[in-house]
Amino acid sequence: MYPPKRQIPEEQHFRILLVDDNPESRLVIRLFLRSFPWELVEATNGEEALAMVREVHFDLILMDIQMPVMDGHKATRKIHEYWEHSGSAPKPIIALTASAREEDVARSLEAGCHAHVTKPVVPEELLCAIRDSAGDITVAVDRDLADAIPLYLAKRSAEIRLLKEALRVEDYNIAESIGHKLFGAAGSYGFSELGELGRLIEAEAREKNLGALWPLFSKYELYLSRLKVTFRD
Repeated sequence: MYPPKRQIPEEQHFRILLVDDNPESRLVIRLFLRSFPWELVEATNGEEALAMVREVHFDLILMDIQMPVMDGHKATRKIHEYWEHSGSAPKPIIALTASAREEDVARSLEAGCHAHVTKPVVPEELLCAIRDSAGDITVAVDRDLADAIPLYLAKRSAEIRLLKEALRVEDYNIAESIGHKLFGAAGSYGFSELGELGRLIEAEAREKNLGALWPLFSKYELYLSRLKVTFRD
């Protein structure tokens, strides 16, 4: 299998939704991103963001957490509910918050964010989070597997919802089982990175390490949403 290829966001036109009630914070981020060919759309609270997501396609969301009307955690959950009900693949959501405590990071990940950038925002950290979260992950697999891949990936998409619920109720047995199966089969289908995630999920579930499991879940969900498969002879 060829190693996964990630498209560089700078080479693409991205539409980013920035959600923040503070106009000065929005201005700073707008200035940080002005040299990139990305369209930046702004919302002042979670309710506005949810309405926009229902009407417009966004490639990535920058979500402030503490906001009036609807905070970032609730907005993120509502956006994920919309994606699930509409059959849309999740898009990267990067939490922007002044708190860097481990429990606050875990709350953001549990709500459905995929990364966490601490305020005051540092340009390099923000750009790193965007680059790590956005763009396609292209994996070339054997053409002999062409008929099996769609079903395999459909099962993984269903499995990710089961894993999320298991983490919410701290059912480590289910999480460990999901990780074990993922580790055992993913490499055979050509997805070595998924297999490594499965190994880590299994290990952390065995240790009942919820703080480590939420970031792994976010990586798993984001990987599936970004994955593009090509076939080689």
